[in-house]
Amino acid sequence: ILLNFTGHDLVVYLVSLANEFDAQQLISLQERYRLEGSRLVHLWEDVWNTRTEQVLSRIQSLLGLNKRIHARKTKVALVSQPEAGSFLEVNHIQASARSRYRLALKIDQEVVALACFSNLRWMKKSDGTRYKSAEVIRFANLKGYTVTGGFTKLLKHFAVHYSPDDIMSYADRDWSSGKVYEQAGFELIEGTPPST
Repeated sequence: ILLNFTGHDLVVYLVSLANEFDAQQLISLQERYRLEGSRLVHLWEDVWNTRTEQVLSRIQSLLGLNKRIHARKTKVALVSQPEAGSFLEVNHIQASARSRYRLALKIDQEVVALACFSNLRWMKKSDGTRYKSAEVIRFANLKGYTVTGGFTKLLKHFAVHYSPDDIMSYADRDWSSGKVYEQAGFELIEGTPPST
């Protein structure tokens, strides 16, 4: 089932769990819409059934209907795993995840955006040199809001205070083209194969 939001170049493709597609067919469909100037997101049946509020919030955001908060009006704060978990459960399609570092943007003690990062890990380059890397595990805005510049502000704060040599992340291909990462200075290294 395709839902087309006229005037917004957004198409939501409702995918049944009983479908017979392989992942490449879904990626090709998404690419076809991109070439036609539209954004296609895949909305899986189980995600709709279990995360309806978060899905509707994400669609509202993609349609540009969120209220805007400028990041400069916020303060960065460290939050606990339980506080981050509660925020993500309500505001992120993939719910909560464990993380080592949890940075929030707050206005009057209310969290309006949150980024979660992994521990710093030593990695090896192909030439044998080592570097410290961290992963952005989750990022979410408060439902109904977009914090303009929020992701970049949290990313910069993390980089200054924890000094990684490298920060990486994954974009969920069903919903994202990775544009927010590119705007924050990330570089696309590779497209990983789909996983079940």
